[in-house]
Order: sequence, then structure tokens, then C-alpha cells
Amino acid sequence: MFLGLSPALPVNRMSVSTWTPAQLAPLIWFNAATLNVSNGNPVATWTNDGSAGSGGNATASGTARPTMDTTGINNQPAVSFDGVDDLMTFSHASTTAFTVWFIYKAFVSTGRHRVYEDVANRLIGFYDGSRSMFTGSFLNGAAAATGVHCFIAQASSAGRSLRVNNATVSDAVSAGTLTGSARLGNTSELIRGHVAELGVLNRVLTAGELTLLTSYLTTKSGVTA
Repeated sequence: MFLGLSPALPVNRMSVSTWTPAQLAPLIWFNAATLNVSNGNPVATWTNDGSAGSGGNATASGTARPTMDTTGINNQPAVSFDGVDDLMTFSHASTTAFTVWFIYKAFVSTGRHRVYEDVANRLIGFYDGSRSMFTGSFLNGAAAATGVHCFIAQASSAGRSLRVNNATVSDAVSAGTLTGSARLGNTSELIRGHVAELGVLNRVLTAGELTLLTSYLTTKSGVTA
């Protein structure tokens, strides 16, 4: 269980229905809904709407570019990764306390879904069960399933937690500093599915913020669990 939550702000100070992750001032915020890319077209740059600005944009080239699906998750835009060679890279300031969240629709049900890994093969995506895990990783300890998943991973010197679809799940890898170099997929563990949103924050959430973010993600994705 995560032990490092800051004191909660009363949730009723802000309407859940109007709240967005912009209120958290994240370093990285990739939101497929803000991309000006037509359905089926390749995404060469996923614009960062977070505080790191354009320096945090995710980029890809050639056949590694994923494609836009304007109704990919819950009839809302998502970036589709083919599981063959699609891969995007991005960067942000390093941090020892962090929150990572994303909305992901899995196309396969083998292996497990990794949330963040921070050594040689930095990624947010899919873990096929055959590679080693490294410091800075989060891994859903349960078997993966197809369908939509909302992940919220948090870590600091006080502890760590991983939530999937509004429920705390087991997680077997110790957290470490996020160096700031990351990938959406890599050449060995490619994303096989859609990503609608991804955020990286350089601190943990208060209890009130966690409630707001969870409600936002589940409402946007259509997840009710």
C-alpha cells in the first residue's frame, strides 16, 4: 500500500465533471483528444500539453509511427500502436517522487501490462513475460486482459502503489528515480493497442487529487470497475 499521500484537499472544492489533469500541472500530458490528426493517419508527434512544453513531445518516424483512431476508446480519440514496429520516444525532467497515469486499450490477453520501466528499455506499454524487470518499473501483478484499463502508479521514498481500473493491484518491482527518458513501446515490448492519454507528474497525489484523477480517467474511458 502506498504510504506517501499528502493531506487531502476536500474533493467538493472542485467539480469532478469539470476537472482535468491540467489542475495537477503535470510534466507530461499526452491527450489524443487534442491531436490535430485525421482518422487513420500516422502520428509523427504527440504534442505534450504538460509543463515540459514541446521539449516533452513524443515523436516517431517512418513505419514506427502509430496511427490516429478518432473513436478508439469509449468513442473518443486514441493513438493506435500496431504491436509490430510502432514506437514513440519522449523526455522529461528526472524525479524521485512521481505519478504516472494512462488510459490503454489492450488487444491481447497474454502476459502482463507494464506501467513504467526506467533503465535500458524505457517504456509504457505491454510486458510479454519473458524479459527482466528493472528499478523504476511498475507491473500489474495479475494476468492481463483485453479491453480498456486505467493505470495510476505512484512512488516516493515513503512507498508506492499501483491502481488499475480504480482498484489497488499487486506490484512486485521496487521503484526508482525516473531519469526522464521514456518510450511508448520499444523494439522488444511493443504496445499492442490504443493509448488515449498519458501523464507524468513529479510528485505523488493527495488523497483528494487521487479521487479526482480516478474519476476523470474512468469517466473518460468508460471503465466502471
